[in-house]
Amino acid sequence: MARKRMYANAVIESDAFVELSDKAKILWFYLNGATDDDGFCDSVRRAGRLIDCEKGKLPELLMELEEAGLIYTFPSGIVVIRHFKAMNDLKSDRYRETLHAAEMQELIESGKVYYRREDTDCIQTVSSAEHSTAELSIDKSTGEVLTESTAERNSSPKGSITQVGRRKEKGASGGKDGGNPQFTLDDVIAVANQNRGTLEDAQRFYRYYEDCGWMKDGAPITGLKAAFRAFINPSESLI
Repeated sequence: MARKRMYANAVIESDAFVELSDKAKILWFYLNGATDDDGFCDSVRRAGRLIDCEKGKLPELLMELEEAGLIYTFPSGIVVIRHFKAMNDLKSDRYRETLHAAEMQELIESGKVYYRREDTDCIQTVSSAEHSTAELSIDKSTGEVLTESTAERNSSPKGSITQVGRRKEKGASGGKDGGNPQFTLDDVIAVANQNRGTLEDAQRFYRYYEDCGWMKDGAPITGLKAAFRAFINPSESLI
């Protein structure tokens, strides 16, 4: 099992994380450090003792983290870090599958973020014959799973760190076959991490240029890093 754990600026610099209580922030780091290679932690009470959590306060801190969209808790006492896969890219020869198969069955992974399967049952599967795209997002304030049509009518709450991604199928417009570069949300998040951007910045950039067909000033975007920097710091592009 790989014991080295990474943390992404896009998560810990997001409004949702910054607005947590100090105890909840520290607990999140301790939980991250005690996870298996799929992001599950089965030593939650130990983490509470390590941060000198007052008796009876641990459930409140866990609830605070879950309401912020950072973890999921299970009746078994297990906790999963929702953005673990986005922050940790483990080599196959060091990866060991989680022992918590029952809890894993309750989740699906999209854009390297965990979602509860019960919250995504209402999402319709996109037919590959139609060569279309489907967008998945979750309204953090209501817990509603939004498809592309409903997402266009409802804006995500400020500070939410829930990722929004597109599932593209072969033959869909864009990409190399369409003559334009195709970048995934994971590509943008990686660039955001390298340039002290937040996950919210990455989401806004991705949505904007996805709608623009990945075109800027009439030409396809080829330099993702430069485009991202210009997007979050417009003044720098004028220097």
